[in-house]
Amino acid sequence: MPLPAGRRWDVLTVPGRLGRPALAVLEPVSCGPVLTETGEEQVSFLVPVGTAAHWIGTGVRCAGEGTWTVVPHPGRGSRAVRWLVPPDGSGRLNDPVLLELALHEAAAGLGGW
Repeated sequence: MPLPAGRRWDVLTVPGRLGRPALAVLEPVSCGPVLTETGEEQVSFLVPVGTAAHWIGTGVRCAGEGTWTVVPHPGRGSRAVRWLVPPDGSGRLNDPVLLELALHEAAAGLGGW
């Protein structure tokens, strides 16, 4: 179901080869909701509103106010997208600072992205 970004959350989308290792870094710290598309070529992190407008990073697609994102019902997936980390009902999102650090760590592990 397409939902508007920039109201309750923004979305930062990275290539899967960077996003999966970043997710592995974040998970022990209690990761917020994370989506992937079929084939896992892209990984999308839900972050606080306003993050997309200020994010600076190569290879990161940002969706904030004025954009829409396909989001499956929690606990379900669709043909297009599925949850890697579903929302838990608490409203917790990914911390942009921790996400940035995880992306840097993942990039370093890939030989400097």
